[in-house]
Parts: sequence; C-alpha cells; structure tokens
Amino acid sequence: MKKILINFLCCFIPFSRTRHRLKHFAKGCEKLIVIEDGKERMARIGEFPRIFVTGSGVNNIIKVELPCHPKMSAHISWMNSNNNCVVFHKNILGTWNVSCYSSDNSVEIGEETTSCDVSITLIGNKLEIGRDCMFSNSIRIWGDGHSVLDFKSGEVLNKPKHPIVIGDHCWIGERTTLTKGAQIPNNCIVGIASVVTKSFINENCLIAGSPACIKKKGITWSRFNPLDYERKIKEIIK
Repeated sequence: MKKILINFLCCFIPFSRTRHRLKHFAKGCEKLIVIEDGKERMARIGEFPRIFVTGSGVNNIIKVELPCHPKMSAHISWMNSNNNCVVFHKNILGTWNVSCYSSDNSVEIGEETTSCDVSITLIGNKLEIGRDCMFSNSIRIWGDGHSVLDFKSGEVLNKPKHPIVIGDHCWIGERTTLTKGAQIPNNCIVGIASVVTKSFINENCLIAGSPACIKKKGITWSRFNPLDYERKIKEIIK
C-alpha cells in the first residue's frame, strides 16, 4: 500500500530530488520515526530533506531525535538487507554515510556528536557512538566484507564478537579506521591515520598508530583551540 501511495504521489511531482527520494524511501526504509519529548511518531515525507535513503530491504528503520540540527546530513544504503536500525539522537551535526551489506545491523549516534566525514560500513555489526564526540575527515568504520577460514575445518574465524563502541566525548582524528572489535572508552583521543582493531579499557587516553596502542594516559580535550581555551580559563579565574 505504501509503494502504491508513493507511486501515485510521484505522478504529480516533477522529476526532482523530492521525487527521487520518495522512490528510494519506498524501496529501502519501512519506517522513518521521529523521537520528540521521549515519544515516537512517524515522520512526514520531506520532514528531513537532508536524509537520503537508497537500496532495498524490509523492516529497516531510521529514528531521528528532535531537535535535529539543520546541517546534519545522512546517506543511508540498505544493500538488499533487512531488520536494520539507524538512530540519530538530538543535535547531531555533520555528514554521515551508512551502508548495511547484511541484515540485523544497528547504528546509534549520541547527542551533540559532530562529523566532518564519516563512512560506516556494517556487515552483521552493531555500532554505538556516545554523546559529544568529534569526528574529523575521511574516517572509516567497517566490518569485514569477506570470510577468513580455518584451512582444515573451514570454520569462520572473523565473525564479529561484540559491538563496535566509541564512548562519550571521544575525538577521532583524520583518516582513522576502526574495524570490527574496536572499542574506545570515554574521553579518549584517537590520533591521525590510526587503525583501531581491538578493545581498549582505559579512559582518558591518547590512542594512536597502526595498529593503534595507548600513547599517553591522563588526558582529556576541548573543542576550543589551545589559545582560545587558555584565554577562557584565564577569564574564569579572574
């Protein structure tokens, strides 16, 4: 019934980005849900013009918590996959690209988190990103796309064992890659071009390298540049 209604609407809409989005919305997303004051409702078509959905599948859900930052944009692809869920909490900013190449994936991005450019590719994975995180450019988060097998038994050795987790208030540097099994605790910094392949447990750390390891402990960070931060601290002391 939904596809019939959207096809009917498209007959009266000139070929444009809106019409293009309506077609793809019918193919790939069963529900686009708004979370407002703790309550959920179905979104209206065109309510989020910067969220694009392509691909195909059934029972795929996108949830957006209000307020939604006007400069938040997302391109979500279901690659013949089902039962996926992507949740954007309130006041998220930046560009998010999410591709699900299998069924039963989930992505949850915490409030006040910002991104310059993040590409998320999931294949049987769950991704949890905390609140007030900061992502730089050209960051990749992905699961394995092919199987690694035991030569004798044929057992699959690289199945995901736990979610990919990025805690609250984490700063992820430019060109960082996080693979399946990566877990970053709260209040950490991940250095430029790092490759994170494992779980870390210590908060307030600088993590860097390929493969990534702890370079410094007992740190935290601010969105202000160093000069502005020092100036504000001096003003508070006065």
